[in-house]
Amino acid sequence: MILHLKDWGVQRARRHELLAGKQTLARGAFGAIYEGTQPDRVLKLTLDSMHYCYMTDYCAPQGVHKPVLHQDLEVIGETSTGQDIYLIEVERLQPLDRRTEASRVIRRLMRKFCLGGHREVTDDLSAVKGYFQTLASFMGQLNWFAQNYDCRIDGKVGQNYMQRADGTLVASDPVYDHKLMARYRRPQYLC
Repeated sequence: MILHLKDWGVQRARRHELLAGKQTLARGAFGAIYEGTQPDRVLKLTLDSMHYCYMTDYCAPQGVHKPVLHQDLEVIGETSTGQDIYLIEVERLQPLDRRTEASRVIRRLMRKFCLGGHREVTDDLSAVKGYFQTLASFMGQLNWFAQNYDCRIDGKVGQNYMQRADGTLVASDPVYDHKLMARYRRPQYLC
């Protein structure tokens, strides 16, 4: 893992009043998820500036497929190597049900996207109607964001795309800072 929970800077950040005593719910390469201030929320501690921008920047994709941001606590510390540590509170989501049509569509899109390089991902959705039109629009916004913010779209569907209780597909962590990733040379994360 790149986010080392034993790093003195991370340990100091973990003593933040909102994180103190909270249970770790999940971990990723650049972050960790903790119990939120309410049962329907989680706290995300992350080193990834592009994920932070995705969640907080007004130019980032918007809509039903993006997690609801409840609190932006900004930079709350830095690691022993000088990497900023961000903290946000977002809605609590559920793992993506692999049996749904939304899951099948996003998996197909991400496969094509990763195999074809970083190109438009919305081509496949040009003829769809209703719910999937919002997904097509969101993926177009995500592609624009990745190109203009110099980040990459992460194709790991099972980990970075989740759902709400009503089944709505949510892109919980769809982008990453490729410069930070290259620094740690973890090729299995790259499309």
